[in-house]
Amino acid sequence: GAGGAARPRPDSAAMVARRQVDLEEARAKRERLKSAASAKDPAVRANELRVLAGKVGAKVASKVEANPNRALKGTASSGKRALSSRELDGRDEARAVTGAHAAPMAMGAYDLKFGGQRSVPSWRRGI
Repeated sequence: GAGGAARPRPDSAAMVARRQVDLEEARAKRERLKSAASAKDPAVRANELRVLAGKVGAKVASKVEANPNRALKGTASSGKRALSSRELDGRDEARAVTGAHAAPMAMGAYDLKFGGQRSVPSWRRGI
């Protein structure tokens, strides 16, 4: 590591032996778990998992502080995207000045002519 005396590196025979022991322990653990899982009834196993999930959830919930202001507050990204009061005033003013026939209309006749079906005019809808 950085600073301090360097530890002596174990020889390769010791490393191979340690790896073999680790592999055997992992193999034995895998067999133990496999036999335990196959021996249990699926309903019992599902119930144990449900209890375990409840314990984990309770442990996590105990660490969470109840702060409704934090939960209801927007994220930093949404705050950056939010419109300023000046921009909102400008939009309100533009909306007031723009006439009904000059305002853009989502999915108006221009958009619908590319979709294959034109909209029914408002004066004909009740007929």
